Amino acid sequence: MKKLLLLAAAALTVVACKKDSDEPTPTPDGGGNQKPVEVPAGFVKSIQEVSTDGTRTKTTTYNVENNVLKGWTEVISNGDIYTHTLEYKGAQLSTYTSAENSASRGNIVTKFNFLYENNKLTKIEKVRDGKKDVFNITVDDQNRITSKHLVLNPTDGWDAGKTWTATFTYSANTLVIKDPRDGSTNTYTYEDGNVVRVQDSYRNNRVLTYDKTLVNDLNFEYFRWIYIAQLFVRHSDITLGSDDIFVRTSKNFLTSNGVMHYEVVEKQGNKPKKVNRKYGTNPDATIFYTY
Repeated sequence: MKKLLLLAAAALTVVACKKDSDEPTPTPDGGGNQKPVEVPAGFVKSIQEVSTDGTRTKTTTYNVENNVLKGWTEVISNGDIYTHTLEYKGAQLSTYTSAENSASRGNIVTKFNFLYENNKLTKIEKVRDGKKDVFNITVDDQNRITSKHLVLNPTDGWDAGKTWTATFTYSANTLVIKDPRDGSTNTYTYEDGNVVRVQDSYRNNRVLTYDKTLVNDLNFEYFRWIYIAQLFVRHSDITLGSDDIFVRTSKNFLTSNGVMHYEVVEKQGNKPKKVNRKYGTNPDATIFYTY
C-alpha cells in the first residue's frame, strides 16, 4: 500500500482548532454533528512533484465536494495510479478504500471500515481479497485513539494467529507511539500545533522547523485516522519517523525535517505555491501547489 503523500495527511485525529496546550489536535466528536468535518476553505486542489532531473513526476489531486474531502488520487510518471476514497455516514468516517494499480503489483484494493458504538470509534476492519482483520480501538475523553488491538483470529485474516496492542499516549505537548512488534517507541514533541522533534528508541533525534506565516492544508483529521488504521498491519509500508503523517499534518508549512529541506520560492496568500526540495544540500524536486 502506497505510503500516503499527503498528505498527505490519511491517519486519523483532527483539523485545526488547537487548544491552549501544544498536544496534537483531538479526533472527531464521533457524530454529534450531522456533516463530516470540513476541510479548510480554499483547500489545495493538487500537488505536483517534479524531480530535478525531470525524469519523475507525481501528481496528487484532491476530490472535495461541498467542503468535504471525498478522496485523492496519486498519479506517477511510471504509470502507477493510487486512488484513495473516503465514505461517510452522517458526520462519521465509515470507510477508507485504497486502490492500487501498479506495474509491479497489479490491481490491489484494500478497504478499512470504521465502526462506532455510542458515537465513539470502537473497531477498524481491514478487508483485502476476501480476508478480514479486526482491530479493537480505544479512545480517550477527547476521542483520540489511545490503543489499537489486533483481535486474535486463528485461521482467517492476513494476520491470522497473531495478536498485539499498539498504544498512543498523549501528554500536554507529546504523543508517544509504541510499536507492538518490538516495543520500540516514537515520541513526537509539539509546539504551537507543529511537531518540532521526533525521537525514537534507537536514539534517532530529528529537529523540525516550520514557516509559521504559512498554513498547511493537510492538517486534517482523517489523514491521521487513515494512517493509524494502516500502522503495523500486513501489506502496509506505512512507517513512523520524521516524514510521517504526524509531521505532515502539522499546523504550519514544514521547512526542514533534518534531512529534507523545503524552500518556498512562491506563495499564494498564506500558502505555498512553488517549493524547491533538497535532500541534504542536493536539489531533489520542485513542488507545485494548485488551489
